[in-house]
Parts: sequence; structure tokens; C-alpha cells
Amino acid sequence: MRKAEGEKKLERVDLLKVSRGGNRWTAERIIECLSAWAETYGSYPSRDELRRTGLTCLESARQRSFKGLHEELRYAVEGRTGMDLTRSKRPNGFYDESTVALMLRPLCEQNGRFPNRREIVASLGSTFCRAMSAVGGPRKIAEAMGYDYPGPKRLSKTETKELFRATCGKRITVAAIRQALGTRGVTLLYRNWQGIEDLRRNLATK
Repeated sequence: MRKAEGEKKLERVDLLKVSRGGNRWTAERIIECLSAWAETYGSYPSRDELRRTGLTCLESARQRSFKGLHEELRYAVEGRTGMDLTRSKRPNGFYDESTVALMLRPLCEQNGRFPNRREIVASLGSTFCRAMSAVGGPRKIAEAMGYDYPGPKRLSKTETKELFRATCGKRITVAAIRQALGTRGVTLLYRNWQGIEDLRRNLATK
């Protein structure tokens, strides 16, 4: 009922308030664009989401054409897509490799490279980073998109042992690892072994 009321209210709005590059933003065009976003990303876009993805013109059109009618506009998009857009949480199974790549593409094009974790969190949030890890991790996504991954290479167990030997010599202790490699070294230790004694047995050192 309220979705139908939203459609009716939008029909009374001046449809031609915003133009950019000769293209006129009508109410129909704005609803069509927002509906396409909702179907692609699984949510109703916020102002920052539109701006981060290079759609400032769409955000300007929404703000100027539908001032005071944002709830009715969302109802209209819900009616067009058949989606419940009152929830901010995306549905289970929404993220897959192609969706993650699609959401990262504007950020990659803006920077001219694959973004690092700090940039991804700032633009898309920590929840998106967890979703990216669940579908293969940033390195896999970057390679699938044709970019070099800027983050540190994840060392294998053998490579980690060689790193410890090279930096700590035969006297390998937690303190020596921390001094030589910082917290990353300690993380590598406990990621691959149960502790320093387990590592020493594996290295066959005393």
C-alpha cells in the first residue's frame, strides 16, 4: 500500500530539475538507476555509496529532484524491484567473486591499481573485507580482475622457516622473532606452529 502511495506522490514531482552533460534526469531515469543499483548490490544506496562509486550525478539528481520525498522514492524502487530495502544488511549468499569484483571495480579505476586493505575498508567497510576473504581473498580477486595485489605475499610454511633461519639464526626464540620481524613474525609463528617448541622441533634445533 505505502509503495503504491510513494509512486503516486512521485508522479506529482517536477521531473526535470537536474541535468548533466546534456542528459536530463527524470524521475523515471532516477528510479531506473536506483533500481539497477539495488538489484546489483542488494541494498538501497546511501549518499556516500553513490559518491564512492562515481555516481555523484545520480546522488545530486536524487537530492534535488526528490527533496523531502526520499522515503517515497525508496518505496518506488522497492515496487520496481520487488525487494525489501528497509534492511541495511545484505541477504545471505549475496557476495560472490563476481559481485565483489563489481564493487571493487570503481575503486580500482579511480586509483589506477588494486586498492590496499585500508582503502577498501575506508570505501566499502570491514564487512566487505570479510566477504572478500570468504570468496578467496584479495589476492585471488585482484588476479581475477587483472591487477597486481599490493599486499604482502602470504608465506608458505617452508618459506616461513627459511625466513626465521635467515633473520634469527640458530637461536630462535619468540623475543628474537619479535625483534627481527615485529608482530608479523609472531603471527607467522602461531599461524604455522603451536608455539616456539613446536617450531624448534620442526627445525630440528635445540
